[in-house]
Order: sequence, then C-alpha cells, then structure tokens
Amino acid sequence: MTEATLTMETPARGFGERLLGVLLHPRQELAAILSEERRSWRGPLVLRTATAVALVLIAAALLPPAPPALPISDPSIPGPIYTPEQMAQIEQALAALSGPVFVYVFPAALAVLGTWVGWLLLSVALHVLFTWLGSPTTGHRTSNLAAWALVPFIARDLVRIAWTVFARQPILQPGLSGFASSSAEGGLLYLGLALAFIDLYFFWQLLLIFVGARTGAEISRPRLMVGLLLLGAAQLALLALPSYLLASLSSLSLVRPFFYY
Repeated sequence: MTEATLTMETPARGFGERLLGVLLHPRQELAAILSEERRSWRGPLVLRTATAVALVLIAAALLPPAPPALPISDPSIPGPIYTPEQMAQIEQALAALSGPVFVYVFPAALAVLGTWVGWLLLSVALHVLFTWLGSPTTGHRTSNLAAWALVPFIARDLVRIAWTVFARQPILQPGLSGFASSSAEGGLLYLGLALAFIDLYFFWQLLLIFVGARTGAEISRPRLMVGLLLLGAAQLALLALPSYLLASLSSLSLVRPFFYY
C-alpha cells in the first residue's frame, strides 16, 4: 500500500472533531495532536481570543462602569482648591475615561494581548520544562499542547458570559479570591490576586498538560508532577503581576484581574 493511500485513509481531523475529542477523550486526542507534525494551535487560540473578547464586551455593555467622582473644590474642606477652568478640564478628562475607547477598546485589546502572550509564555515554559525533565520536543508540539490546554478557559469564558447575561452582574471575586482580605497589602495582596486565578478550570488546564506530557513524552509521573507544580506557581505569579503593579501604583487594596487569562 502506497504512502498516498495511507494519507487518504487517515485524513486530518477538523477543529470541531479535535475540540470534542479533547473534551471527551483527552488522552487519545492529545496523543494524536502531539504525534502530528502540523501546527494545530491556531484553532483553539482564535476561539479563546473570541470568547475572551466577547466576555469583556458583554460585561462592558451590560454593566457600564460607574462615573468617576469629581474632586471636591470647597474652601471649607482641607485640600487643593480647583478653579472653574481646572474643574472643566477634570470633567473633560473623566468623560473621556468613560468613553468607548476606555470602556470597550482597551479592555478588548488587553483580553487579546493577555491570551496571546499567555499562550506564547506557556509554550516556551513547556518547551523548557520538557527539556529540563529530559524529554526535549519540537517547538510546534509544545505550542500545540499549550493552545489545546486553553480549552478549559474557553469553557470558563462561556460560563462567565452566561452568568453575566442572566444575572446582569459580574463575578466580583473569581476563583479563590474570596478568601483574601480586602485590606491586604504587600505579599498578602499579591497572594490575593493570585488566588483569583485558582479555580477548577485552572486545575483542568494542568490536568490536560499532564495527560499530554504523559502520552507525548517519556517523563516519569513524579518528575512531571513536580514540574507541573512549579509551572502552575510560575503561571499564577505572572498572571497576578500586572494587577499587583496596577494596585500598587494606584494605592488600591484589591482589584479585579488585569488579564482575562
């Protein structure tokens, strides 16, 4: 039987079949994905980008932010006194902050940036992890695994979209952030922001990576589990870093996650 005949008998599976396979039969599907030479990361990455953007746009449309308060300009109250011209400039600046660019464009752009940068960093981290554990692999295979490991976050976006639409209120304390103190500072603040990204979907992602690594690379289970614990800790630290810097610069105690990763 010729090679052409074999190729015709085993056609490449479509994106929908792949997605359903990862959901229902992750071990077999991830093994097939990692055994291929073709790049299959575009489909799940584009879908995750679409759901992340849809989440921020729907939240912005249904739940517009409250208008920022104007500074007080009263001679009887200690503090700076603003002239009418200065108050007019402040009102104009605050109106711009409530415009569509800051309400829709910037959050959507951050959602896209967070998705693609997160996937890229995870791809590099998996490549380094596999090499460190003694099972080096090609870059496109780790990129494929990192992209298909985003499937849990696609499901999480859909759940959050449904909650936002039907409840018409945001999830103010995602993940385990409800255990963090609202007055935390320093390291506790950083920990509280990291807890916002710990949920069932995060562990689902680690499980997919574990299954894919076990089927696509010859790595012992104990070494792989230690490597995944280090990977998860590093991922949480990076995800919480932008929010921590934003909170530190603005002197806030606890803010919502900066990226929708």
